[in-house]
Amino acid sequence: MQILKNIGSVMIGGLFFIGCNTNTKVDRVYKLFPVKAGNNWGYVDSTCSFKLEPVYENAGDFNNNRAFVMQAGRGSYINDSAKLICRFQFLKVTDFSENKAFVLDTLNTIRCIDLNAQTLFTLKGVEEANLFYEDLAAIKKNDKYGFVDMNGNEKISCQYDAVLSFSEGVCAVAKSKAQGDSTVLIWNYIDKTGKNIIKDYFETALNFSDGFAAVCKKGQWYWINKNGKSILGNDYEQCQSFKDGLAAFKKNGYWGIISTDGKVVLEPSYASIGNFKDGLAVASLGPNTIGFINKEGVITINPTFQSASSFKGGVAYVFNNHKISLITSKGTLFCSGQFDSAPGFLGEDLGFVDISMNTQITINKPSDLIE
Repeated sequence: MQILKNIGSVMIGGLFFIGCNTNTKVDRVYKLFPVKAGNNWGYVDSTCSFKLEPVYENAGDFNNNRAFVMQAGRGSYINDSAKLICRFQFLKVTDFSENKAFVLDTLNTIRCIDLNAQTLFTLKGVEEANLFYEDLAAIKKNDKYGFVDMNGNEKISCQYDAVLSFSEGVCAVAKSKAQGDSTVLIWNYIDKTGKNIIKDYFETALNFSDGFAAVCKKGQWYWINKNGKSILGNDYEQCQSFKDGLAAFKKNGYWGIISTDGKVVLEPSYASIGNFKDGLAVASLGPNTIGFINKEGVITINPTFQSASSFKGGVAYVFNNHKISLITSKGTLFCSGQFDSAPGFLGEDLGFVDISMNTQITINKPSDLIE
């Protein structure tokens, strides 16, 4: 699963605050933004004009220049020119990834489609399908997970109780293990042949990124390389994945930033820090003090928001006073307080989740079939 006024340069508690741009001119950003106004979803451009009126039950962000839309219980897709590429015909839809998406048709069959919504293959006897990453997609069959290739052929047999997605040629997979009166997941890593590449096992495991993966064992977090060797110590309360050579870590109750060479870029001083995207990370000093920091740990967008999403294509969503606005990576706020929700927003108490929410198709029960 995923988060201004110019006050000059002020130093507070050892943290440098840099003023925010209040110029109303919006920098060049990707074309359309899904937003919720009232009870429905639509798409606005950088002038805050609706290019698709808010008439949809749900709407997604753009991936591979496609976004899903739902209307009257049926799904379709639009391109980045706001044109429908197919009729509203699917019961469920995923985002696109590697130019493919999965849909559930009215016959309760999971299909893989291309960018023109043409069927590439169907999945027989499959209960769930996830997005493609590195040419492999996770599927669930007989309550176990495995992987299919780009032609729908089962590449890694369905034998796991949980899986992540492939990244840098490897994937975290888990099997259940009885522990007292309960069952827990034990994680390891496999390559694209299904072979275990690390001898050790973990309580929690994240994807590899920048050559390392964050794992947890016996309540202690640390990073490993693909040989399973621990790097940068193992005395962290929590670790995030590396991105562009940097990762957030938690120590003594606070979050800081470390580089892959072990340099602490920012000492633990934040209530939370998200993953870096577009060179910025969501950072919080506490309740209702959320802003953005750069790779040097400097606050570049002041912490004046209740919640914020990560940046994508130079734009992020921010939440204040029960409303959603948009902001550029240079701190330009636009469409200020005009919308009621945005992708990944889970509500005022939960804020934004920093993962895509529309990554899988699941056949839950016969009632999914709508005549």
